[in-house]
Amino acid sequence: MNPDTDEVKFVIEGIKNDSKLANDLVFIYCQTALLSRGYMLKEPAHYANKITSMLKMAIQKSGNALINNEKNETDNEIKGDKASLDEVD
Repeated sequence: MNPDTDEVKFVIEGIKNDSKLANDLVFIYCQTALLSRGYMLKEPAHYANKITSMLKMAIQKSGNALINNEKNETDNEIKGDKASLDEVD
């Protein structure tokens, strides 16, 4: 792993701060490295649960960002429509 990448820097900082997310990422990185080298995991269900948990978190963050973006677009459209109506007066 390259210690100069943003991902590794994030994990290192998280471990210093005792972040559960950082610890989960280290676990996933290590288990993925084992799998990519052809090893079998002792507890594949535990690995799958960590991956599923991380995916749920990512989807939730992406979903919230998407909802906020759509709300901002709707608010801007409403403001634009109001401005158009004001011009009619």
